[in-house]
Amino acid sequence: KGRGFVNEVAERRKAKKAEAGEEHGQAAAGDGANCAPAVPKPASPALPQSGAAKGAPTKALADLDSEEFATEIVRLTLGDLLKDKTIEGRVYTQPPQPHSKTRDKKKKKGKGTGDDAPLGIMQISKAFESPETLAQCIPAVRTHVQQFGAQAAVIAVLKSKVACPQVWLGKGASWKFDEGCEGIFMQLEHPKGRAMWFTHIEDRETLKVGETVQLDPEAFALLPKLFQ
Repeated sequence: KGRGFVNEVAERRKAKKAEAGEEHGQAAAGDGANCAPAVPKPASPALPQSGAAKGAPTKALADLDSEEFATEIVRLTLGDLLKDKTIEGRVYTQPPQPHSKTRDKKKKKGKGTGDDAPLGIMQISKAFESPETLAQCIPAVRTHVQQFGAQAAVIAVLKSKVACPQVWLGKGASWKFDEGCEGIFMQLEHPKGRAMWFTHIEDRETLKVGETVQLDPEAFALLPKLFQ
């Protein structure tokens, strides 16, 4: 469990120069100041689909399992990091399964549907500034997940942007990196469980991506459970 996500990061490290400027479709981002999502809207071209780089059959975002969805988000996040030299704290929400006879027919023929719901994005850039901002943001994120009808959600944030909660402190052997290091926390939430990863950035100047490790979400989660 979790190896697909870790392996994807390793592949991205090898291909980062080729994919740094990759375009992707997504729903409109929200306002980080108040953790409020904008109304999602389609964009084109579509987000790279699971297995596309290896020539495997593509999947719509709504058809991915939770870990496949997390894998797509790490591809997107690392691409944004290499392109923009930073990333904003965000919650990415997996669209619900659409109920469409037309969509089912297209799936049987192996064609893209063209009308799948887009990736949802909620800006939470200021959520981790203090206990107060975090407490204000949690119900807003839960409401967004519920209203979006999300199958899963992934929180992605740079470690240097997290003033609260500093979950890496006092963890002993459970935290293998220097306490002052940089990296990306990725927290996956879905109705049947949760998972957590940290991708180490070895060099802040060159943005050299290092090792990705899986963490215990009970010890390292940045947000509480989003699916009740």
